[in-house]
Amino acid sequence: MLNYASRLARAGAPACVLFVGACVSSVPESSVYERVEPPDAWDAARPASAHETEDWLIIAGSDLSALIDAALSRNLDLEGLRLSIEAARIQLDGVRTRLRPSLGLSGPTASVARVRGSDGLVESYAITATTSYELDLWGRVANDVELAQLSLEGRRNALSSARIAIAATVSRLYYSIRVQDELLRLEQEQLAVLRNQRELTAVNFEVGQVTQLTLDQLDVSIQQRLSRLAAARIERDATERALARLLGEPPQAFSLEARDFEFLVIPRILADAPAVTLTQRPDVRDAERQILAAGISLQNARNAWLPTVSVAGSTGTSAASIGDLLTDPTIATRLALSLTMTLYDDGVRARQVDQQRLARDQAMLSYNRTVLNALSEVENALAAQNTNIQQIEIQRAEQRAQERVTEITEVLFETGEASAFDLVREQSNVLNARRARVLTWQSGMQASIALLQAFGVDPSSASPAG
Repeated sequence: MLNYASRLARAGAPACVLFVGACVSSVPESSVYERVEPPDAWDAARPASAHETEDWLIIAGSDLSALIDAALSRNLDLEGLRLSIEAARIQLDGVRTRLRPSLGLSGPTASVARVRGSDGLVESYAITATTSYELDLWGRVANDVELAQLSLEGRRNALSSARIAIAATVSRLYYSIRVQDELLRLEQEQLAVLRNQRELTAVNFEVGQVTQLTLDQLDVSIQQRLSRLAAARIERDATERALARLLGEPPQAFSLEARDFEFLVIPRILADAPAVTLTQRPDVRDAERQILAAGISLQNARNAWLPTVSVAGSTGTSAASIGDLLTDPTIATRLALSLTMTLYDDGVRARQVDQQRLARDQAMLSYNRTVLNALSEVENALAAQNTNIQQIEIQRAEQRAQERVTEITEVLFETGEASAFDLVREQSNVLNARRARVLTWQSGMQASIALLQAFGVDPSSASPAG
């Protein structure tokens, strides 16, 4: 970030873009943008149980870590971005060649001609070497090299953003499948409870204690449960197919085996510090890069008013025969200095300067929006994390209390002090309490995933970005 700050200063960026790392002392005229600062509350004391945002492993077990590694190594979109980085490297190398003179060699050439008035043929043999070099007096070539370097950095930022997004999506899909498996199990248990209740109600119907309407209502509830089961299985299959696509595998060849659900501890993730946190985000780095590129483009537009100076030279040998060319050649050397300057262009260069100045202002606005969005994402994810961590504790206590009520009801049922309907009702309540707890736990894990993504934590197990 300090490197970016110094480069932004050289590009003439205003102080509003340097909320971390360093501040630029010189603010261009007509700058009307307020400086964006992270809130002081971020530096407040954090719980001792808080995790620093270092790695995705804090929310990933061995199964999920393996899936993230597979997605980062096999995902086709990431492979396309890696190829674009290689293309940007080649482009950068091509621009850098302009910093060095070009060399050429022609020959040996031979010519034979008959000249009027001569007694025979006139032979001529020559070898010529040429060189040319544009004097970079105004930094045009150096600016083009830096723009190409910034383009390469932009491709790397895009790859980093994609890696973070894929790690987050794989994590969400993985935990969604685990939750869906548990919800399917709970739906099946609820269905068993309903069928048990239906059997008990049928006995009461035989003795005339309930009407046919009660039986019909239970039949409707059973069919609704069956429909929900079918829909949940379809949703689970769709989630699995989405995960297979991220892993770069055919959907029919991928299957995530169901396993017993486990309430993993929801990690309490907090930022180390605002500056350190947001400097990790690829979109913030890319917004800074765009400001720097816009500043360089503006400088190039202003330099278009200055002349282009180039040097060209050539040296060659010539002789009347091949033997003379090798033993006694005639050497001629030429050196030329040229200056090229546009005197009148009907305001084209002035309009280009204005256009690049507007592009720089737009890049500054885009940077401010990116920072504000980043702060908003982090704050929203932090709030969701705290809410869900508190709620999951409440629901865990609620489920345990409901389980105790059910156990007492079972004892009362065995002694005849509670009816079978009372027991069925409490069994259903336990399942509902667990379902609510599972869904809240999923929201808590999603909030932790969102925080890692908002902090811009790049998966450490991924292949190097280049």
